[in-house]
Amino acid sequence: MTNLCKFLGRKLREITSSHHYAQLDLLRRSLDVCQSVNYGSKLNKASLLIAFQELASADHTLILYVAAQNAGLLIQRQEK
Repeated sequence: MTNLCKFLGRKLREITSSHHYAQLDLLRRSLDVCQSVNYGSKLNKASLLIAFQELASADHTLILYVAAQNAGLLIQRQEK
């Protein structure tokens, strides 16, 4: 599913104006991190720690899927 969303994001970028490129790049980055952290449908501890460290200095959203609870979490850094 993540690969499909990334593919559709690339296609959407091709047909939209450059005004939206930054938002589409943030979406792509969030999906890349999601795929890395949730590798094999399980949360990967090492990737998760890296993702939290990167979240401190990035604008993307961390997307997690917790299979045991069938729950999704969206985590964003709050501006002060």
